[in-house]
Amino acid sequence: MKIQELAQQTNLTKGEIIFLRKEDLLKQKEDYEAQDVDTIKKIQLMRKLEVAHKDILWMQKGILQLNQCLEQQLQKLQEKDSSKTSSWVSIAKEIIEKDTNYNLIDANYYLSKINRLEKGGGKFGSLKGDFLTRIKATIPPNSEKWFEPDEPIINRHDFTVELCKYAEKNKEQLTILKEGMEPIVEINGERYLCMLESPRMLKFPWSIFFATSSSFGFKFVYMYRYMG
Repeated sequence: MKIQELAQQTNLTKGEIIFLRKEDLLKQKEDYEAQDVDTIKKIQLMRKLEVAHKDILWMQKGILQLNQCLEQQLQKLQEKDSSKTSSWVSIAKEIIEKDTNYNLIDANYYLSKINRLEKGGGKFGSLKGDFLTRIKATIPPNSEKWFEPDEPIINRHDFTVELCKYAEKNKEQLTILKEGMEPIVEINGERYLCMLESPRMLKFPWSIFFATSSSFGFKFVYMYRYMG
């Protein structure tokens, strides 16, 4: 499967998949398999329990044992924030009791239980939160809105399609006043000039995937208040 299908099966964006590759948590491939879906599910589960990226990587490589990692994490987070641990302590303890091998965890089983707890108000970590925390540092200070397109924008038609998808997803009223590669739109009564730009990492030492305009063909859409 291609990266877009992998993203759909794991409820991530393509940008988030590339983020995992840059963190060495997922191998870079042209075609992905069911095993890669399972790899991401395990990463998502560990991030729900706020296990650090480096610890996940060490467990993938067999350097760190699963039960050892979770026991340390349980103690650390109980000391840090007792209100949060009440939501996932039972999940962590169940994994410690039942699973000793990271690569054999049934991630779907635990993620389903966590999903039910979250619907009841339980608090967990998030892989998406990792991605957004780093990406927010790339947003130009004078841009009003931004989004990651589902597909690379190559021409004016692509731009129009992605803007319509953005508006539908966010339930915003969109009118395209001028099509093109720098379209002018009206969203909820306000006018914006839309520009396609490569996010720039400003505050983090890691070399993130949007470092150049040609990186994987991805650019973000930034919207600037338009007074014309």
